Amino acid sequence: MKIITIGACKGGVGKTTTAHLLIEGLRKKGYKVLGIDLDYQMNLSKNYKRGKSLSSYELMTGSSINMCISNDMIFGSENLERIDSSLRELGSEYILAESLLEVHEKYDYCVIDVHPDKFKKLNINAYVASDFMIIPAVPDFYDEMSVIDTLKAVAGAKKYYKSKIEKSFVLMTRYRDTNYHKEIRSHIIQNIASYDAEMLNTSIRYDEAISEAISYGETVFTFKPYSKGSKDYSLFIDELLSNIESILLENLLEEFKEKIEIIKEQYQDKVLSIVLYIIL
Repeated sequence: MKIITIGACKGGVGKTTTAHLLIEGLRKKGYKVLGIDLDYQMNLSKNYKRGKSLSSYELMTGSSINMCISNDMIFGSENLERIDSSLRELGSEYILAESLLEVHEKYDYCVIDVHPDKFKKLNINAYVASDFMIIPAVPDFYDEMSVIDTLKAVAGAKKYYKSKIEKSFVLMTRYRDTNYHKEIRSHIIQNIASYDAEMLNTSIRYDEAISEAISYGETVFTFKPYSKGSKDYSLFIDELLSNIESILLENLLEEFKEKIEIIKEQYQDKVLSIVLYIIL
C-alpha cells in the first residue's frame, strides 16, 4: 500500500477536493483505496456514507484501525481539534504509521486529508506515515509562500521523525492560462528546487463544474465527465501514478545494484582464487 497525504498550510486551495477526487479516480481505475479524514472540519467525510465505525479520533487515541473503517473510509471528528493534548506520549508521532501496517496488504493506496495547521500532531503523523505528498496551490503570492512552508514542515518531519516521504508534488489548482498565473507557477518551480519536490505538469484549470458536482453529491467525473475539471483531474492522476511507478522502479534498481555489490564483495576473493588456480 502506498500512502499519499494531501496537505497545504493554507486553506481554500482545493485540498479536500483533490483528496476526494484522487480517491474516486483511483477507485475508478480499479485500485483498492482507503481514505482517511484527519481534518476536524470533516469536509472529506461529508462526501461519504458512514456505517457503524469509530472515527479517526478514536484511531489516534488507541482504537484498532479495523474498528474505524467504514466503506473504505476512516471518518473525521470534531474532537480532532483538541487531540494534541491527548498525544503527549513519547512516540505519538508514529501512531498512524503503526496502525496502517495492519491494513497494508488490504489496500493499494491510502489517501489522507489533513488540516492546514502544519504543526499539529495529526499532520506530523500523516507526514511520518506517508510515501508521497501532494501540495495543492492556487496561483497567487500567498500560496507561493504556503507551498514553501509546507515543504519545510515535511523536511522537518524527515529530519526529526524519519518520515519516509520520497517525493512531494505541487499541484496548481484554479489555474488560468494568464501571464500572471504562469509567472507564479514559474516562481514556485524555482523556489521548490532546493527541496525534494517537483511541480506536476498537469494544472487543474478553473472550472465551476468541480464545486457544482460536490453540491449535487457527485464527483466531477460523473457529473460532467467531459468538463475541464474532469479531464484535468484524470490527467493529474495518470501523471501521479506514472511518477510513483518511476520512483518505485528507480528504488528497485538501486536495491538490485546494492545487492550485486554485496555479492561481488563476498565472492570476489573466491572467484580470484579459482581463476588463479586455473591459470597456474
